Amino acid sequence: MKVMTAIVCVFTAYCYIVRPYRSGTANAILCLCMIGLTIQVVLVQCVVAGYSQSIFVDKYFLIITAILNGFVWLLVFLLVLFSFASKQKWPVTRETVLHMCDRQDLAVYIIKKSKAFVLEIGKIKRLSSKDRMRLTALI
Repeated sequence: MKVMTAIVCVFTAYCYIVRPYRSGTANAILCLCMIGLTIQVVLVQCVVAGYSQSIFVDKYFLIITAILNGFVWLLVFLLVLFSFASKQKWPVTRETVLHMCDRQDLAVYIIKKSKAFVLEIGKIKRLSSKDRMRLTALI
């Protein structure tokens, strides 16, 4: 159970750092759900470990779990309602993609020129194949 608790906590932190979806609303819903799941797993871990606190008694634990789950679902509902009310769109449109790809050809050209320059340096300096590979890996 401790391993599962650690995995859920690490994955929740990973979701905060990486933000796997392009849409901010989808990332926010994922983060809210992961927070709810993490809280549940930590509370269950406390019950399994045998903590003798009054909140871990069956009746109170059920009430606390229901309140926490209801609060998370309320936040998800409000977030979805807000996204519909503010008419948030999927951020990747044709114009967005064209804007992101702008000047990509220049970047590819510069990378090709730099690799050719590295090969030329390798020939001039008479580097060994191991040193050439190391120099190429740096680019």
